[in-house]
Amino acid sequence: ELNNYEEALKIFQENLKAYRELGDSANTANSFNSIGSVFLKQKKYGDAIKYFQSGLALAQQTGSKERVYYSYLWLAESHEGINDYKNAYRFQKLYTSLGDSMFNETKNKQIEEMKTRYETEKKDNDISLLNKDKEIQNAEIHRQKLLKYSFIGGFGLVIVLMLFGYRTFRTRQVLRLQEIRNKIAGDLHDDIGSTLNS
Repeated sequence: ELNNYEEALKIFQENLKAYRELGDSANTANSFNSIGSVFLKQKKYGDAIKYFQSGLALAQQTGSKERVYYSYLWLAESHEGINDYKNAYRFQKLYTSLGDSMFNETKNKQIEEMKTRYETEKKDNDISLLNKDKEIQNAEIHRQKLLKYSFIGGFGLVIVLMLFGYRTFRTRQVLRLQEIRNKIAGDLHDDIGSTLNS
């Protein structure tokens, strides 16, 4: 960024060496592209192409579509710089095609995620509705049990009241019968007493 290209190249070359020794293909590809971009800024298109092609080859080996994508762009710019419009067009076309493909993959992934989220939410809603239905059924069962127990309790209370009423009725009948007997006995006693007196 400070246009200190010699220092930038020195640092990127050290990075390249270190990543190669580590066997880190992904960052080796990044280092090739970084060196190529320094040469591109210096308008040293031949050197830039050499490094971008090395970066592209490694990016393709590692399967990094994003690194391949940018390698195509930088190769198109580099070939345009040396007026090799045929290759510039070819790499620009590859860059655009891969960009569209990556865009479609991203969109498809987002669509799949949205579908998954929708299906999950739908299942959650279905479960929620089933739980609500179950709650309603439980409430209805509880209400029916309450009605049944109320009916049984009411019926039992009516029977108890009827038994109590019947017992009261029988007790009154027995008392009335006893009163009649007492009256008859009293009358007989009076009749016998008056008869004896006579």
